[in-house]
Amino acid sequence: MPIRPLFLTALLLGSGLTNAQADSYTLPADLTSSPFNCTLLNSGAYDCPAISLSKDTTLSLTGSVNMTVNGKFDANKTFSTDNHGYTFALTVMDDVDFRMDLTAQMNLTVTGKVNFAKDAHFTGNIITKSSSGDLTVAKDSWIDGNVNVAGDLKMGNDSYITGTCIVTGSSNYSSCVAPPPPPSTLHHVRLNHTGSGLTCTPAQVTVYACSDADSGGSCTANTSGISGTVVAMYSGGSAPVPFTIAAGASSVTVDVGVTVPGNATLSTSALSPALANASTCWNAASGSRQLRSQLCRLGLRLRHPGSLFG
Repeated sequence: MPIRPLFLTALLLGSGLTNAQADSYTLPADLTSSPFNCTLLNSGAYDCPAISLSKDTTLSLTGSVNMTVNGKFDANKTFSTDNHGYTFALTVMDDVDFRMDLTAQMNLTVTGKVNFAKDAHFTGNIITKSSSGDLTVAKDSWIDGNVNVAGDLKMGNDSYITGTCIVTGSSNYSSCVAPPPPPSTLHHVRLNHTGSGLTCTPAQVTVYACSDADSGGSCTANTSGISGTVVAMYSGGSAPVPFTIAAGASSVTVDVGVTVPGNATLSTSALSPALANASTCWNAASGSRQLRSQLCRLGLRLRHPGSLFG
C-alpha cells in the first residue's frame, strides 16, 4: 500500500528539484550581477565578458537590451526569453552554443560559430560576420527571421527559415542565395581626349570612372557615380566644365572650349566623392594632359568644314 504514495512523493520531489534548478533573470536589472557581470555603457547598452549559463534559463525583459559579449556565449540547458514587447540585441565576439531547447526572440550578431540544438524556436535575425562563422541548426527547428551567414550553413531535417537566407559559404538549404558582390571602390577618373582642337569649336573630353589604375589608357569601369569639373588651364585663363557620371554609368562626354591658340592643361576639381588619386589623362597615345588648340582658319584649311579637331 505505501508504494504508490512513496512513488508520487518521489515524483513531486523530483519535479520540485527540477524547478529549483531553473534560473529566471530580469533584464536589464540583473545584467550587472552574476552570471552576466556586464558593465552599463549607456541606456540599454551593456558590455559583457564571456557568459556560460549552466541551468535552465529564462530572461524576462522589462526594457530593450543591447548586449555585447566579449567572448563565448553558452547555454547548457534550456534557454528562453520573455520579451514583453521589448527588443533584445545580442552581439557575441566568439562562438554561440545553445545546447538544449531554445525559445527566444532576439537579433543575434556573431563573430564565430552558432549552434542550435534540435527543436529550436528562434524569432529574429541572425548574422555571422567571419568566414569561419558557420550556422548549424539541428532538426525540427525554425528561424522566424532573416539569416546572413559568412561561413557555412547546415540545416537539420524538417528545419526551416521564414525570411531571406544569404550564405557566403556552402549550404544544404535550397532557399539560400549567395551575397551580391561588394561594390567596387572608385579609384580615379580618366580624361580621354584627342590632344588637339580648334579655338572656335569645343573639344570633346570623355570622363571615365575607374576602379583601379590605368593600363594603356584603359581601366576597370566603376559605376558608383561621381561628379566634378573638368578644367582646361591655358595662358590667360581657364575653361571649367562641370560633369556628372550617374550611378549605374561609368563615363560621360563633355565639351571643353579653349578660345585662344596654344596648349591647355587638363585636370579636374571639386570631385564628389573626393578621390586621393584624382585624375589621369589619355590622348589616344600617351598619358599627356596637353590639349593643343589651333586657330580656326588654320584648322579649316587643314580639315573639311565641321571638323572638331585640326
